[in-house]
Amino acid sequence: MTARAVPGSPRRLVVVPLVVLLAACSLSADEQTAARNLASVIGDRTAPESTQEAASCVAERWVGEAGTEALEEDGLLRRDLKVRQRAVRRLLAGRGMVSEQTAGAYAAAELSCRDHDVIALDQRASHPGASDEDLDEYADCLKEIDRSTLREAIIATLTGDPDAPVVREAGLAEAACSSALAQAAR
Repeated sequence: MTARAVPGSPRRLVVVPLVVLLAACSLSADEQTAARNLASVIGDRTAPESTQEAASCVAERWVGEAGTEALEEDGLLRRDLKVRQRAVRRLLAGRGMVSEQTAGAYAAAELSCRDHDVIALDQRASHPGASDEDLDEYADCLKEIDRSTLREAIIATLTGDPDAPVVREAGLAEAACSSALAQAAR
Protein backbone atom coordinates (compact mmCIF):
# COMPACT_ATOMS: atom_id res chain seq x y z
CA MET A 1 0.00 0.00 0.00
CA THR A 2 1.06 3.51 -0.56
CA ALA A 3 -0.09 6.77 0.97
CA ARG A 4 -0.41 10.13 -0.67
CA ALA A 5 -1.68 13.52 0.33
CA VAL A 6 -5.23 14.50 -0.49
CA PRO A 7 -5.25 17.68 -2.62
CA GLY A 8 -5.98 20.75 -0.53
CA SER A 9 -5.14 18.94 2.72
CA PRO A 10 -1.47 17.98 2.96
CA ARG A 11 -1.88 16.44 6.41
CA ARG A 12 -4.58 13.91 5.51
CA LEU A 13 -3.52 10.74 3.77
CA VAL A 14 -5.38 8.37 1.53
CA VAL A 15 -4.24 4.75 1.48
CA VAL A 16 -4.17 3.30 -2.01
CA PRO A 17 -4.09 -0.48 -2.26
CA LEU A 18 -1.42 -0.35 -4.95
CA VAL A 19 -0.30 -3.94 -4.43
CA VAL A 20 -3.82 -5.25 -5.03
CA LEU A 21 -4.20 -3.16 -8.17
CA LEU A 22 -0.88 -4.39 -9.53
CA ALA A 23 -1.74 -8.01 -8.74
CA ALA A 24 -5.01 -7.77 -10.66
CA CYS A 25 -3.28 -6.23 -13.65
CA SER A 26 -0.81 -9.10 -13.96
CA LEU A 27 -3.49 -11.78 -14.20
CA SER A 28 -4.75 -13.06 -17.55
CA ALA A 29 -8.45 -12.66 -18.38
CA ASP A 30 -9.13 -16.27 -17.34
CA GLU A 31 -7.22 -15.79 -14.10
CA GLN A 32 -9.17 -12.61 -13.35
CA THR A 33 -12.43 -14.50 -13.91
CA ALA A 34 -11.29 -17.31 -11.62
CA ALA A 35 -10.17 -14.83 -8.96
CA ARG A 36 -13.51 -12.98 -9.05
CA ASN A 37 -15.34 -16.28 -8.72
CA LEU A 38 -13.15 -17.41 -5.83
CA ALA A 39 -13.44 -14.04 -4.06
CA SER A 40 -17.21 -14.41 -3.94
CA VAL A 41 -16.82 -17.65 -1.97
CA ILE A 42 -13.89 -16.55 0.21
CA GLY A 43 -15.65 -13.28 1.10
CA ASP A 44 -19.01 -14.79 1.94
CA ARG A 45 -21.45 -12.06 3.02
CA THR A 46 -21.68 -13.63 6.48
CA ALA A 47 -17.91 -13.52 6.96
CA PRO A 48 -16.25 -10.88 9.16
CA GLU A 49 -15.39 -7.55 7.55
CA SER A 50 -11.69 -8.43 7.48
CA THR A 51 -12.42 -11.55 5.42
CA GLN A 52 -14.72 -9.73 3.02
CA GLU A 53 -12.22 -6.92 2.43
CA ALA A 54 -9.33 -9.29 1.90
CA ALA A 55 -11.25 -11.75 -0.30
CA SER A 56 -10.35 -10.16 -3.63
CA CYS A 57 -6.73 -9.75 -2.62
CA VAL A 58 -6.45 -13.35 -1.46
CA ALA A 59 -8.25 -14.72 -4.52
CA GLU A 60 -6.11 -12.74 -6.97
CA ARG A 61 -2.87 -13.72 -5.33
CA TRP A 62 -3.95 -17.33 -4.88
CA VAL A 63 -4.83 -17.67 -8.56
CA GLY A 64 -1.70 -15.76 -9.55
CA GLU A 65 0.52 -18.06 -7.48
CA ALA A 66 -1.16 -21.41 -8.10
CA GLY A 67 -2.62 -20.91 -11.57
CA THR A 68 -6.03 -22.02 -12.75
CA GLU A 69 -4.82 -25.49 -13.82
CA ALA A 70 -3.65 -26.38 -10.31
CA LEU A 71 -6.91 -25.10 -8.82
CA GLU A 72 -8.84 -27.23 -11.35
CA GLU A 73 -6.72 -30.29 -10.63
CA ASP A 74 -7.37 -29.85 -6.91
CA GLY A 75 -11.11 -29.70 -7.54
CA LEU A 76 -11.62 -26.06 -6.58
CA LEU A 77 -12.45 -24.75 -10.05
CA ARG A 78 -14.35 -26.25 -12.95
CA ARG A 79 -13.02 -26.09 -16.52
CA ASP A 80 -15.23 -23.03 -17.13
CA LEU A 81 -13.48 -21.37 -14.14
CA LYS A 82 -16.60 -21.47 -11.97
CA VAL A 83 -15.92 -22.26 -8.35
CA ARG A 84 -16.78 -25.56 -6.78
CA GLN A 85 -18.23 -23.73 -3.80
CA ARG A 86 -18.63 -26.73 -1.53
CA ALA A 87 -15.02 -27.81 -2.11
CA VAL A 88 -13.64 -24.31 -1.43
CA ARG A 89 -15.76 -23.85 1.69
CA ARG A 90 -14.74 -27.28 3.00
CA LEU A 91 -11.10 -26.51 2.31
CA LEU A 92 -11.16 -23.14 4.06
CA ALA A 93 -12.98 -24.72 7.01
CA GLY A 94 -10.12 -27.23 7.34
CA ARG A 95 -12.12 -30.19 6.04
CA GLY A 96 -10.65 -30.49 2.55
CA MET A 97 -7.32 -31.31 1.03
CA VAL A 98 -5.29 -29.89 -1.85
CA SER A 99 -1.78 -30.23 -3.23
CA GLU A 100 1.13 -28.59 -1.49
CA GLN A 101 1.47 -26.15 -4.42
CA THR A 102 -2.12 -24.94 -4.05
CA ALA A 103 -1.86 -24.86 -0.25
CA GLY A 104 1.40 -22.90 -0.37
CA ALA A 105 -0.08 -20.43 -2.84
CA TYR A 106 -3.10 -19.94 -0.56
CA ALA A 107 -0.88 -19.47 2.50
CA ALA A 108 1.22 -16.85 0.71
CA ALA A 109 -1.92 -15.05 -0.47
CA GLU A 110 -3.63 -15.17 2.93
CA LEU A 111 -0.61 -13.87 4.81
CA SER A 112 0.19 -11.11 2.33
CA CYS A 113 -3.39 -9.83 2.33
CA ARG A 114 -4.06 -10.12 6.07
CA ASP A 115 -4.76 -6.76 7.73
CA HIS A 116 -4.34 -7.22 11.47
CA ASP A 117 -5.82 -3.81 12.26
CA VAL A 118 -9.07 -4.66 10.45
CA ILE A 119 -9.11 -8.09 12.11
CA ALA A 120 -8.80 -6.34 15.48
CA LEU A 121 -11.65 -3.97 14.65
CA ASP A 122 -13.83 -7.00 13.83
CA GLN A 123 -13.43 -7.98 17.47
CA ARG A 124 -15.21 -4.86 18.74
CA ALA A 125 -18.65 -6.48 18.36
CA SER A 126 -17.72 -9.55 20.41
CA HIS A 127 -15.69 -7.52 22.92
CA PRO A 128 -17.73 -4.33 23.45
CA GLY A 129 -15.69 -3.43 26.53
CA ALA A 130 -12.46 -3.31 24.56
CA SER A 131 -10.88 0.10 24.19
CA ASP A 132 -9.11 1.29 21.07
CA GLU A 133 -5.84 0.63 22.90
CA ASP A 134 -6.93 -2.95 23.68
CA LEU A 135 -7.73 -3.55 20.02
CA ASP A 136 -4.37 -2.05 18.98
CA GLU A 137 -2.60 -4.40 21.40
CA TYR A 138 -4.56 -7.33 19.97
CA ALA A 139 -3.48 -6.36 16.44
CA ASP A 140 0.12 -6.02 17.62
CA CYS A 141 -0.08 -9.44 19.26
CA LEU A 142 -1.27 -11.00 15.99
CA LYS A 143 1.51 -9.24 14.08
CA GLU A 144 4.10 -10.78 16.41
CA ILE A 145 3.11 -14.37 15.58
CA ASP A 146 5.84 -15.95 13.50
CA ARG A 147 4.80 -15.80 9.84
CA SER A 148 6.62 -19.00 8.94
CA THR A 149 4.69 -20.82 11.68
CA LEU A 150 1.42 -19.43 10.31
CA ARG A 151 2.42 -20.35 6.76
CA GLU A 152 3.33 -23.90 7.69
CA ALA A 153 0.14 -24.26 9.75
CA ILE A 154 -2.01 -23.16 6.81
CA ILE A 155 -0.19 -25.53 4.47
CA ALA A 156 -0.49 -28.44 6.91
CA THR A 157 -4.22 -27.82 7.35
CA LEU A 158 -4.91 -27.52 3.62
CA THR A 159 -2.87 -30.59 2.73
CA GLY A 160 -4.81 -32.76 5.16
CA ASP A 161 -2.68 -32.65 8.31
CA PRO A 162 -4.72 -30.48 10.70
CA ASP A 163 -3.21 -32.30 13.70
CA ALA A 164 0.36 -31.29 12.85
CA PRO A 165 2.24 -29.72 15.77
CA VAL A 166 2.70 -26.48 13.82
CA VAL A 167 -1.10 -26.12 13.52
CA ARG A 168 -1.41 -26.44 17.28
CA GLU A 169 1.44 -23.96 17.79
CA ALA A 170 -0.17 -21.35 15.53
CA GLY A 171 -3.56 -21.93 17.15
CA LEU A 172 -2.13 -21.45 20.62
CA ALA A 173 -0.41 -18.22 19.59
CA GLU A 174 -3.64 -16.82 18.13
CA ALA A 175 -5.60 -18.02 21.18
CA ALA A 176 -3.17 -16.21 23.48
CA CYS A 177 -3.87 -12.96 21.62
CA SER A 178 -7.62 -13.55 21.85
CA SER A 179 -7.39 -14.40 25.54
CA ALA A 180 -5.43 -11.22 26.28
CA LEU A 181 -8.07 -9.18 24.44
CA ALA A 182 -10.90 -10.87 26.35
CA GLN A 183 -9.16 -10.16 29.67
CA ALA A 184 -8.56 -6.51 28.75
CA ALA A 185 -12.17 -6.04 27.60
CA ARG A 186 -13.62 -7.04 30.98
